[in-house]
Amino acid sequence: QPSTLISTQSLPSSNVGISTSIIKSSSTNKSNEKRSTNAISALRRRFVGGGSSSHRRDRSIPEDDHSQIEQQPIETISADDILARYSSKGSTNIDNGSKLNTTADESHPETIPVETFTDTLPYYDPTNLDTCRAFIDAKKKLRIVLASVDTDSINYLNSPINFSQYLPSQQQQNSSSNRKSSNNLILFLRSQLYEAIAIQDRDLQAQVYETLRCVQQFNENECKELIRSMIDDYRSRSVYIAYLVKNNENLLNITYHQDRLLVRIQRDQDLCKLNLINYLVKLFLDCKEHLLQKLIDKFSHLSSAEEKMHLIELFLQDCCREITSDINWKTASPEQFAMSQTSIERMVMAKIYTAALYPNGQIDVQRDQVFSSHIRTLAEQLDPNHQKLRIQKICQRECPWPSAQAELRLINAYKTPRDKVGCVQRCIRIIQNLIRLASNSAAGADDTIPILIYVIVKANPPNLLSIMQYVQDLYSSRFTDEESYFWTMFVSGVKFINEMI
Repeated sequence: QPSTLISTQSLPSSNVGISTSIIKSSSTNKSNEKRSTNAISALRRRFVGGGSSSHRRDRSIPEDDHSQIEQQPIETISADDILARYSSKGSTNIDNGSKLNTTADESHPETIPVETFTDTLPYYDPTNLDTCRAFIDAKKKLRIVLASVDTDSINYLNSPINFSQYLPSQQQQNSSSNRKSSNNLILFLRSQLYEAIAIQDRDLQAQVYETLRCVQQFNENECKELIRSMIDDYRSRSVYIAYLVKNNENLLNITYHQDRLLVRIQRDQDLCKLNLINYLVKLFLDCKEHLLQKLIDKFSHLSSAEEKMHLIELFLQDCCREITSDINWKTASPEQFAMSQTSIERMVMAKIYTAALYPNGQIDVQRDQVFSSHIRTLAEQLDPNHQKLRIQKICQRECPWPSAQAELRLINAYKTPRDKVGCVQRCIRIIQNLIRLASNSAAGADDTIPILIYVIVKANPPNLLSIMQYVQDLYSSRFTDEESYFWTMFVSGVKFINEMI
């Protein structure tokens, strides 16, 4: 590296010149020599200005600094060291890095290093509490902790209870002598620290402990001032908080709308799956048309309900077993196989529906017609205040429960016993939801059955007695607990109507 020596012992007053001598190193490093020359030229332009201003500038350099420069060996002083010494931030001693004050030139103003005001202030200053760093740090840490702790415990801050009265007498004396540790804010932070320790939340534990350490240096009045300052900050941010709340509401609305769209898409996807499975099941059953015809013939000649149900179950089990080896179902998932079983049951029961619903032929048809005519007559006389129904006044606001009636009228559109029971379930659930909407309480059987009787009479679905017998013969052994509960309520309502007639 090239070395440079600047001599500043004698400076002329009229035109100050800085004599420089560059000691060249080896001839193989010409680029370093050029860089050193450029550095010295920059120093010359900086310190050799014109006339008296250069004299004043040079005079601002302390004398001991010149001596230190002269005492340094030639090999240890480089151009980079000189540039660092006379930089805009102030000259620096090469050995110990001590700061030197420089005087700014009037024609060439320079930046004078000034210590920041906050470094000279004490960390805790009771006379200037709002501006001291301890107050600002405690407020910042307390704001972070309050955002992550149990908010139900914040009642400690406004509690009028004097907690020190529950301490032993020795602790009460210690508490009275040290008021900084007896205010409710510190008690609240301690309770949150114990809670964090109990749940083993290390991060929260560290935050609360540090906040507690900062707050403990304030007395009770200063803690109140700390809380008051935080409230003022919150009020000053009220406009921005309202803006954030509004944006949060918009995001929630958009999220809800997206969830609804996803439900619709999922419903469309399920319908596409169902239609595809129904089509494949139809192709599968078309190959077994002769077996279906034999099933219908055997079912018509059977008289016992147990034999009919056993015959249908055997046929459905054979179909479900054989469909797994069909070429169209080689890559089907378990969910698709479960859907195929339901589809097979619906298509098979649709073939034998008439024979299963009216096992006695015209006798069952005429019985249903007579029963339906009696219900029609009863519907003209029945109202919610009927003495045999005793429907509560609070539940009569939704009368005549048209949505439940519409659901019950669809019972004849379903062919399988399972689907008919599902229709009854949905009807009763609609009634219970309307009761809950009116009374803000759960609907029991005593509240549901009178309304269900009224709905059955007003809806008057055809073939009601045959449907009950149809479900009882072919599906009673496969009832789930929920299906059994709802179906029992429905059968009880129909029997009660029969008694009223």
